[in-house]
Formats: sequence, C-alpha cells, structure tokens
Amino acid sequence: MTSETGLVILVDVDNTLLDNDLVRDRLSERVRVELGAAGSDRFWAIYDQIRIQSGLVDFPATIHLFCDETPNHPPEQHIREIVFGFPFDEVVYHDAAAVVAHLETLGTAVILSDGDASFQPHKIRVSGLERMFQGRVLIFVHKELERSAIEAAYPAGHYVMIDDKPRIHPAMKAAFGDRITTVMVNQGHYAHDPAVHGFPGADIVVPGIGAVLDLSLADLLGASVPPKTVSG
Repeated sequence: MTSETGLVILVDVDNTLLDNDLVRDRLSERVRVELGAAGSDRFWAIYDQIRIQSGLVDFPATIHLFCDETPNHPPEQHIREIVFGFPFDEVVYHDAAAVVAHLETLGTAVILSDGDASFQPHKIRVSGLERMFQGRVLIFVHKELERSAIEAAYPAGHYVMIDDKPRIHPAMKAAFGDRITTVMVNQGHYAHDPAVHGFPGADIVVPGIGAVLDLSLADLLGASVPPKTVSG
C-alpha cells in the first residue's frame, strides 16, 4: 500500500509494456503449425468471438471451446502448452525496465491490466513484469469499473494511468475525476487505426513507452494544461 497523499502510477501491460501484437503474430504461426489452416482459422474465430462478447481476451475459454466443438483436435493440454509456453520475456519493450525505474522515483508503480484469471497473470509473471513491479499487480475484467478496488489496494492522493487503449482514458477520467492524469502510449495496433488516431481524452500523449522517461512529476500531477503531446 501507499500513502493516501502519495502518487500511484497505474501501468497497462498489453501493447504498453509488452508487444502483444507480436505475441499474436507468433502465436498464430505456432497454432497454424499444430492445427493446420482450417483448425487455426477456427481457433482464432472463437478467440475473436469470445473477445467481442466478453470484452476480454480469454485463451483458456478459447482453447476449451475449440476442443469441445472440433473433432480430432490435439489434446486440450497440448494446445494449452502451445499458448502458455510462449516466451513472453522476449516481447517486453526494451525501454520497459528503465521506464518502471523512472516511475518508481516519482511514485508507486503498479501494473493495472485487463485479463482473465489464469492466462494474464501467467503472462505477467513469465514476462518478468511481475518481478519488475515488485509484485504490485492488479488484474480485472474491466479495470475502468474498479475504482473502489484500486483505491482500496493502493490508496493515493493522485493517480496516473499509462495505457495504449484510447477508450480507457475518458472512462478512467470519468471514474477518478481530477484525481487522475492519463497518459496514452501511441503504440501497438491502436496507433495505426485511423478510427482512433488522435482520440480525445488523454491528458498526455507519448509516441512510445520510452517517451515516458521524459515526463516529470509536474507532468504526471496534471500540470500539463491543455493536454500535452510529447514527441519521440
């Protein structure tokens, strides 16, 4: 826990600290080798179906449903090993450790991630991010709805959220009001989506996680008015 007058910095994982687009690309190759073209297509169709319906990436549910409906599939445990055996430590952005060290000089850095109850904790642990944050990890199905739980776990006078998803910024601002400064990391697939490029709602926009190293305590406490854009 931290002081109610201190600063807590909430940092996303996927496409913020870790290249999740690259994870998807490499996993797609692995799944195609194991399941063949038709099996791979069905696997990812189920993955997308569950993601759209629940708003959550859920590999365990994807694997289970695929095995339930697909005849002559490899053993479920084998498919699970393909996914859970991915070397997540290889896809952490190279600036991530330096950024976390920088944030720790300004406040208390905490992972705040959306995800399921088994795959997401596994990814965070195997990638080394859990250790990097000294075990300070919060995972929710929809983190923007969990203000009370966040405050109970890490009370603070002010919060900062660092995240690549445009929709999260106005949602967290609505939840926390002027007690939060939001930083959008413009990397990953959202950065290349014209539908969300320049999405309003973040207090600070940076081109990549490494640019967080240029942010000062004054920036993170909300001194940047109007919204600030940091160039790479």
